[in-house]
Order: sequence, then C-alpha cells, then structure tokens
Amino acid sequence: MVPFADGADQAALRLGKEDPERIADGADHATSALGPWWWIHGERVGEVLAAAALIDRLRALNCAFSADLGNGDVAAIVAKRFR
Repeated sequence: MVPFADGADQAALRLGKEDPERIADGADHATSALGPWWWIHGERVGEVLAAAALIDRLRALNCAFSADLGNGDVAAIVAKRFR
C-alpha cells in the first residue's frame, strides 16, 4: 500500500494539490513497534464509505491504524459499519 500512497502523493505534488512539507513528514503512514501503522481521515459520508474497503483490509491483515472519521451523520454510519 505504501507504493500506491507514495505515487498518489507525488501526483498531487505535481498538480500543486499537496503540501511538500506534509509529504516529507510521512504523515500518511508510519512504523511502530508493532509494525506498520496507518492514519485514515474522512469527514464526509462519501469519504468514509470510500475508506471502508481499506479499513476492512487493514483489519483483515491485523494492521494497526487510527481512523478520524467525521461527525454527526458520519458517526452513525461508522458505528453501524465498523462494529
């Protein structure tokens, strides 16, 4: 997954849609004592639903991750979808 993320980040940089300092800090993925750790962010319903397959896959692989998934309407979807 890291090569995809890195490629997407580089494309966003070329298009001027990403902050070079954020890319340099490795904020999209990291390594912990337990192995790879991922941070997922989604504010809107569509973003959370788009992240659902990734979250399911990370859970299946027993990967560590944190998810910052919206508010209000999104909270109800998250609670129902990711029990």
